[in-house]
Amino acid sequence: MEKLKKPVIVIAIFLVMLWCSVWFKNHLNLSEASLMVLVTLATIFSVLLPNLNELKSFSLAKGELILRDVKDKEQAVNELASATLELIEASPVPLLVEEEFDSNRYNEAIKKVKALTEKT
Repeated sequence: MEKLKKPVIVIAIFLVMLWCSVWFKNHLNLSEASLMVLVTLATIFSVLLPNLNELKSFSLAKGELILRDVKDKEQAVNELASATLELIEASPVPLLVEEEFDSNRYNEAIKKVKALTEKT
Protein backbone atom coordinates (compact mmCIF):
# COMPACT_ATOMS: atom_id res chain seq x y z
CA MET A 1 0.00 0.00 0.00
CA GLU A 2 2.91 2.34 0.78
CA LYS A 3 4.25 1.94 -2.78
CA LEU A 4 0.96 3.18 -4.23
CA LYS A 5 0.86 6.31 -2.08
CA LYS A 6 3.10 8.56 -4.20
CA PRO A 7 1.69 7.57 -7.61
CA VAL A 8 -1.84 8.19 -6.32
CA ILE A 9 -0.79 11.60 -4.97
CA VAL A 10 0.87 12.48 -8.30
CA ILE A 11 -2.23 11.49 -10.27
CA ALA A 12 -4.58 13.30 -7.87
CA ILE A 13 -2.56 16.53 -7.97
CA PHE A 14 -2.33 16.35 -11.76
CA LEU A 15 -6.06 15.75 -12.20
CA VAL A 16 -7.05 18.57 -9.84
CA MET A 17 -4.67 21.01 -11.52
CA LEU A 18 -5.80 19.86 -14.97
CA TRP A 19 -9.44 20.38 -14.00
CA CYS A 20 -8.57 23.87 -12.71
CA SER A 21 -6.76 24.65 -15.97
CA VAL A 22 -9.75 23.61 -18.08
CA TRP A 23 -12.09 25.54 -15.77
CA PHE A 24 -9.95 28.68 -16.19
CA LYS A 25 -9.96 28.15 -19.98
CA ASN A 26 -13.75 27.88 -20.12
CA HIS A 27 -14.72 30.58 -17.62
CA LEU A 28 -11.95 33.16 -18.06
CA ASN A 29 -11.52 32.83 -21.84
CA LEU A 30 -7.87 31.80 -21.76
CA SER A 31 -6.08 31.11 -25.03
CA GLU A 32 -4.88 27.66 -26.09
CA ALA A 33 -1.29 28.68 -25.37
CA SER A 34 -2.22 29.67 -21.81
CA LEU A 35 -3.99 26.34 -21.34
CA MET A 36 -0.87 24.49 -22.51
CA VAL A 37 1.28 26.47 -20.06
CA LEU A 38 -1.12 25.59 -17.22
CA VAL A 39 -1.14 21.90 -18.20
CA THR A 40 2.68 21.89 -18.35
CA LEU A 41 2.87 23.51 -14.91
CA ALA A 42 0.34 20.99 -13.60
CA THR A 43 2.54 18.15 -14.84
CA ILE A 44 5.69 19.62 -13.30
CA PHE A 45 4.06 20.39 -9.95
CA SER A 46 2.35 17.01 -9.73
CA VAL A 47 5.76 15.33 -9.96
CA LEU A 48 7.64 17.81 -7.75
CA LEU A 49 5.24 18.22 -4.82
CA PRO A 50 5.21 14.60 -3.54
CA ASN A 51 9.01 14.39 -3.90
CA LEU A 52 9.90 17.78 -2.43
CA ASN A 53 11.55 16.39 0.72
CA GLU A 54 13.70 13.95 -1.27
CA LEU A 55 14.73 16.37 -4.02
CA LYS A 56 18.47 16.68 -4.62
CA SER A 57 18.42 18.76 -7.81
CA PHE A 58 15.94 19.78 -10.49
CA SER A 59 16.64 21.27 -13.90
CA LEU A 60 13.76 22.06 -16.21
CA ALA A 61 16.12 22.90 -19.09
CA LYS A 62 17.76 19.46 -18.91
CA GLY A 63 14.54 17.67 -17.95
CA GLU A 64 16.36 16.31 -14.94
CA LEU A 65 15.02 15.39 -11.50
CA ILE A 66 17.48 13.78 -9.09
CA LEU A 67 16.31 12.48 -5.73
CA ARG A 68 18.59 12.12 -2.69
CA ASP A 69 17.91 8.39 -2.42
CA VAL A 70 19.06 7.81 -6.00
CA LYS A 71 22.19 9.91 -5.45
CA ASP A 72 23.03 7.97 -2.25
CA LYS A 73 22.58 4.64 -4.03
CA GLU A 74 24.78 5.83 -6.88
CA GLN A 75 27.52 6.72 -4.40
CA ALA A 76 27.16 3.32 -2.68
CA VAL A 77 27.49 1.52 -6.03
CA ASN A 78 30.62 3.54 -6.83
CA GLU A 79 32.15 2.63 -3.46
CA LEU A 80 31.33 -1.03 -3.99
CA ALA A 81 32.84 -0.95 -7.48
CA SER A 82 36.08 0.57 -6.21
CA ALA A 83 36.26 -1.98 -3.38
CA THR A 84 35.69 -4.82 -5.86
CA LEU A 85 38.43 -3.45 -8.09
CA GLU A 86 40.76 -3.31 -5.11
CA LEU A 87 39.86 -6.94 -4.31
CA ILE A 88 40.64 -8.03 -7.86
CA GLU A 89 43.93 -6.14 -7.89
CA ALA A 90 44.93 -7.74 -4.58
CA SER A 91 43.88 -11.21 -5.74
CA PRO A 92 46.31 -14.12 -5.32
CA VAL A 93 45.59 -15.38 -8.84
CA PRO A 94 48.89 -14.98 -10.74
CA LEU A 95 47.18 -14.42 -14.10
CA LEU A 96 45.50 -11.25 -12.89
CA VAL A 97 48.48 -9.59 -11.25
CA GLU A 98 52.12 -9.30 -12.11
CA GLU A 99 53.24 -8.31 -8.62
CA GLU A 100 53.81 -10.57 -5.67
CA PHE A 101 50.84 -11.54 -3.51
CA ASP A 102 50.08 -9.21 -0.58
CA SER A 103 47.84 -11.12 1.85
CA ASN A 104 47.19 -8.10 4.09
CA ARG A 105 45.94 -6.03 1.16
CA TYR A 106 43.81 -8.95 -0.01
CA ASN A 107 42.24 -9.48 3.44
CA GLU A 108 41.52 -5.74 3.83
CA ALA A 109 39.86 -5.68 0.40
CA ILE A 110 37.66 -8.64 1.37
CA LYS A 111 36.63 -6.90 4.60
CA LYS A 112 35.81 -3.70 2.72
CA VAL A 113 33.65 -5.50 0.14
CA LYS A 114 31.82 -7.39 2.91
CA ALA A 115 31.20 -4.17 4.84
CA LEU A 116 29.84 -2.40 1.76
CA THR A 117 27.56 -5.28 0.78
CA GLU A 118 26.14 -5.46 4.30
CA LYS A 119 25.17 -1.74 4.08
CA THR A 120 22.99 -2.27 1.01
